[in-house]
Amino acid sequence: YPCTTSQLKSYNKQSEGVIEPVYTGKANNYKPINYTLVDSFGNIIATSNYSIIGYEVDEKNTGEYTKVDTRKIYSSSATFKLTIKAKDNNKNYEGTKSVIYNYNDGYTFDEDSITTNLPEYVVWKNSAKNYPTFVLKDIRNNQTLKLNKDYTVKYTYADDEIVVPGKNGKKTYSNVRTSGDVVGQYDIVPAGAIINVTVVGQGNYENKEITKQYRVGYNINSTSVKVGTTTFSTSNKANLLDESDLIVKYKNTQISKYKSNAVVNTSCYNITNLTNNSKSGRATFTLQGQGEFVGTKKVTYTINQKNIAYSVEYEADTTALDGTQLKVTGKTAIKTGDTNRFTLSSCGFTAVDVNNSKNKYVFQGWYDDQGNRVGDALTTVVATKNTKAILPGETATYTAKFIKANSNAKVTIQFEAGEGATGKMATRQVAQGKILTLPSNAFKRQGYEFAGWKVKVEGETLTDGAKSYANSQKIYNCEPEAKTITLVAQWREK
Repeated sequence: YPCTTSQLKSYNKQSEGVIEPVYTGKANNYKPINYTLVDSFGNIIATSNYSIIGYEVDEKNTGEYTKVDTRKIYSSSATFKLTIKAKDNNKNYEGTKSVIYNYNDGYTFDEDSITTNLPEYVVWKNSAKNYPTFVLKDIRNNQTLKLNKDYTVKYTYADDEIVVPGKNGKKTYSNVRTSGDVVGQYDIVPAGAIINVTVVGQGNYENKEITKQYRVGYNINSTSVKVGTTTFSTSNKANLLDESDLIVKYKNTQISKYKSNAVVNTSCYNITNLTNNSKSGRATFTLQGQGEFVGTKKVTYTINQKNIAYSVEYEADTTALDGTQLKVTGKTAIKTGDTNRFTLSSCGFTAVDVNNSKNKYVFQGWYDDQGNRVGDALTTVVATKNTKAILPGETATYTAKFIKANSNAKVTIQFEAGEGATGKMATRQVAQGKILTLPSNAFKRQGYEFAGWKVKVEGETLTDGAKSYANSQKIYNCEPEAKTITLVAQWREK
C-alpha cells in the first residue's frame, strides 16, 4: 500500500492530521505536537510500520528546504517538512511521504479539544476555598494542561446567594452575593449554591472561555433513611415508592437546623433506580440528592407480601326453582382465605313458601353471578367474579337456590367392587337436603389399591367421564325426586 498523510479530523486551522508546534521563539522548536498516518483504506498506520527520515526547513518560503538545525531559532513564518519512510522489513507498506506544516499561533481552546473531569457537585464544608479538584486535558495530544500556564480559572455565583462570610483577622465581610459575583476567598459557600467555573486559555492556547457548573450541598449519603411499610398492590404490579414514603434525617452539628438529626424536606431528594421491586423481599433504590443535598445513597428496604384475603359471600334467591316466591331467613357467613380456592359453605338459609309457611323448601345449590350452578356445600371451586378468578381483596358472591321439600326424594347409594375385586358393602341412603359421608372402601383386589369411586347412574353405562368421589367423601342430596346411584370402585396397580 502507498503511505499517505492522514485525512483525519482537523484539530486546528492550518492543516489536517498534524498538530503543529506553537511558536516559542526558542531553539529546537520545530517538531509537531502530534500526527497520525492512515492508508488509502482509512486504516491507521502503526508507528512500528514506519520511521522518520528527518526534518527540513524552508526559512524564507522559497520552496528550498535544508536540514533543520536544532540549535537555531527560526522565524515564526518558517515552513517545515517532516519526511517519513516505510520500514524496509514491512510487508504492507512501501515508499516515503513528506508532510509540510507551519507554526501554530495557538491551539484552539474549546470543548471539542479540551475535556475536564469537573465533578457535578462538591460536598459542603464549613470553611472557605471549598473548591473542586479537577484537571483539563487536551484530547489532541493527551496532555494535561497546567493551571496558570495554559489556563486560568474563576469561580462565580450562578444565582443570588446569602453566604456565611469568613473572617480575615478582625474584618468581617458582607454575606450578600449576587449572580456573577466572584466567590470570595473567605466565603463559606452555602449548600444548594450553584457555582460557575470559567476556565480561560492562555500561553499556547487561544484566549477563549469554557464554562462549567457544579453544585455545593450536604452529602445525602450521610443521611439515615427509614422506609415506611410497603406492600404489593392488589393488581400485583411492581412496588413503587414515593418520596413521601421515606423519612430521611440528617445530623451535622455545624449546621443549626440539622444539629439534632432533623428530618430532611422531600424536595431535597428523589428516588431512582428501583430494583427487585416486583416481588416480596429485599429491594433497593438510589436516593439522589437535589437542592441543598448532593450525591447518592443506596438504600435497601423490605417489601411485605400484601395481607389481603380473598372472600366469598353468600345470598339467597327469594324465587324457588319452580317459581314459587319464598320467605328466606337465616344467613351464611362470609368466608375468607389466603387463596381464591374455596370449599363452598353449608347453606345457612331457611326457605318457605311466602304464602304458606308449611310448604318448606330445601337448598339445591350455589350459583355464580352468571347464573351457573357451581356446586353445593361440599364443592371446592376457584371463586370467580364476572367469570374471572378473584384477586386479593376481591369478593365472589354465590346465591343459594331452593327446591320444594320432598320427604320421598331419598338417594339410595349402592356399591360395586369393580372388575377383579371381591367383598361386600351395604347400601346407604340419604334424605333430601341431608349429607352422607361415604363409608370407607371395603372391597379388595389382589395387586391393586383403591383409587376412588365413579358414579354409574341407574340404567346408564359407566364412562371415563363419570362423576367421581374420593374415599369417605361427603355427598349432599339435592335431588327433587328419589334416585338410586351406583358407585363403582376404581383400582390402580400397586
